[in-house]
Amino acid sequence: MGLPLLTPDSNQGNSLLTRIWNRLEVGKPLTRRLLFQQQQNEENMRVELETKEEVQDMTKIREEATKLRATRRYNTKVQPRAFQLGDLIW
Repeated sequence: MGLPLLTPDSNQGNSLLTRIWNRLEVGKPLTRRLLFQQQQNEENMRVELETKEEVQDMTKIREEATKLRATRRYNTKVQPRAFQLGDLIW
């Protein structure tokens, strides 16, 4: 459950969206832009690129393990049958 966006606030009578909209002023920089640091952002992106292959490898290993478990579970329920040439199959 999130915050109700369109219900009036008990103390001001404004909805959450109205209060957010009223905070936005033309020309006033947002907090996100004030806290942004270009050098730190570039470093974080470099680290993410370096770990990308590692994350992909781990994901591939988990995927293969899941497929292997599914195959084993399926094969435990299969009844093996041997057919000869000329057998009637219903």
